[in-house]
Amino acid sequence: MGNDSPAPVQLPHPSDDEQNAVFLNVLIAQLWRYVDQTVDGVVKEKLVPLLRRKLKLAKYGVLNLDVITLGSIPLHIDRVKVYDQHEGATNITMDIAINYAGDAEASGNLLGGIPFGIKDITIKGTLRVLLGPLGGRLPFAAVSFFFLEEPDISFDLTGLANVGDFIGIRNIIKAVYVHFLEKFLIFPNRRAIVIDKHAVTKEELENPEPRGVLEVTILAVTDVETSDIFGKPDLFVRLSVADMKERTKVKEDIAEAEFNETFQFPLLEYEGTLVKFEVRDDDIFGSDDLGSAHVNLSKLTDQDGQTLNLDLKKTNQGKLKVHFKWYPIVDGKTGQESSKLTPADVASRSVVSVRLCDFKGAAVEDTLSYYALIHYAGRQEETMIEVVKDDEEGKRFFGHFRFIADLSKDEDLTIRVYKEVSKDDEGPKLYGSFKLNPSEMVKEGSGGKHTKEFTLQQGDGQLSGATLSVAISTKNV
Repeated sequence: MGNDSPAPVQLPHPSDDEQNAVFLNVLIAQLWRYVDQTVDGVVKEKLVPLLRRKLKLAKYGVLNLDVITLGSIPLHIDRVKVYDQHEGATNITMDIAINYAGDAEASGNLLGGIPFGIKDITIKGTLRVLLGPLGGRLPFAAVSFFFLEEPDISFDLTGLANVGDFIGIRNIIKAVYVHFLEKFLIFPNRRAIVIDKHAVTKEELENPEPRGVLEVTILAVTDVETSDIFGKPDLFVRLSVADMKERTKVKEDIAEAEFNETFQFPLLEYEGTLVKFEVRDDDIFGSDDLGSAHVNLSKLTDQDGQTLNLDLKKTNQGKLKVHFKWYPIVDGKTGQESSKLTPADVASRSVVSVRLCDFKGAAVEDTLSYYALIHYAGRQEETMIEVVKDDEEGKRFFGHFRFIADLSKDEDLTIRVYKEVSKDDEGPKLYGSFKLNPSEMVKEGSGGKHTKEFTLQQGDGQLSGATLSVAISTKNV
C-alpha cells in the first residue's frame, strides 16, 4: 500500500535577524503594561506641555488631555541586527527595526470644551541600542538607545479636530512630535539605563563629549528643473546633520547658482552620520522641493577634504556640489599635527558644550511649566518644556547644547527662563535671565570644565529667588 500522506510543508527558515526578534517581542508583550506607566509620565511631563504651548500660540486655546494610554497592543520588533565587533570595541551595537500599530490614544478638549483626540497612531523606525562599556564587574555596564533618523509617524484625529483637519492642527502635532524626538531620542541625543554605577554614570552616557567638527561648504547647484510658471526659481539649500539644521541664503531668479557658504557642526560620532541636503525654490507661499541628496560620512574617503557632485533625487537632472572637511578632537587638540596649529587657530574654533541643571527655588504648581532659551555665538537653542514637581530638589532642563565659538572674543552667553500656566490663555512670560562668560567659567574650572550656580534676575533687575546651575565644557578644534 502506497504512502498517500502529503509531503511536509517546507516553511521558510527565519533569518537570524528574525529569530533574534522573537524573544524580544515575547518580552515586550509581558512588560507592556509597565512601559505604559513609564511613557505616561514622559508624555505628560515633556510632550504635553510642549503641545499645549504650540496650540496656544496658534490660538487654539488651552489643551486638556484627560486620557493618555498606550493601549493593550504592544510594540512589535521586525528585525534585530547585531554588528560584528572589531578589536578594541567598547560596545555591542544592535539596530532594532520597530513597528508600532497599536491602540494608543489620547483624548481631551480644546477651546474650553470642544472634543479633541488622537488615535490610530503608527510609528516605524530603527532604534540603535548599545550595550556597554564592556568588561568590568558585569559583562556590560549600561544600555544606551536612540533613533538614527526620525521615525515615520501617522495618526488620526477625533472630535472637531478631525473636521477639515481643523485648520492645520495635524501639522502642529507632527511638528511637536519631531521637535520632541529630536531633543529626546534622535541621534546625537540618547537615553541610557545604567546597570553598573561603579563603571559609568548616566551623565557620561547621555552627554558625551564631541568627537570633532564637520565643516560642510555648499558650493553650487546646477541644472535643476522647476515647475514655477513665474520664471526661474529662487534657489536655496537646506542641510541637516543629526538634530542640527542650517540653510543658505536665497539666490533669486536663477536655475544655477554658486553659494560658497560654509557651515560647521560639532559631532559626537563621525562613522555612520548622515548629512542631508534639500534644494528648494523660495516663494511667497513657502518653498517647493526641487530635489534632495544625502551623504553617509562613512563613505567619504578623505576626511582632510573631499568635494562631491551629488545627483538630486526627485529631478531627472540637477546636481549639488559640496565640500566636506573633518576636524577630529584628540586629547583636547585636533588630529592635525600640533606644530601646524597656532594659538590663533585654537582660539578661533572651540566646541562649547552647555547643560542646564539643578533649577531650584522656582514656584511649583501642577499647572506651571518652564523652559529656557540659550543665546550664544550667533545661535539660539531651546530646551524642552519642563514641569517642576514638589518632590524634586533640583530640576534639570532637558538638552545638551553645543556651540562652535571663538573663545578669544570673550562673548557672553545669555539664558532666559520662561514660565507658562497651562490653564491660562496667555502665552509664556519671562521668569528670569542672566548672562555668563564661557571663557571665564572655564578658567575657573579645571580640564576645560566647570559648573556654576546663577540667580535669575527679573525684568526690573530684582532677583527672582530661583537659581540655575550651568555646566560648561570646551574642546579646541
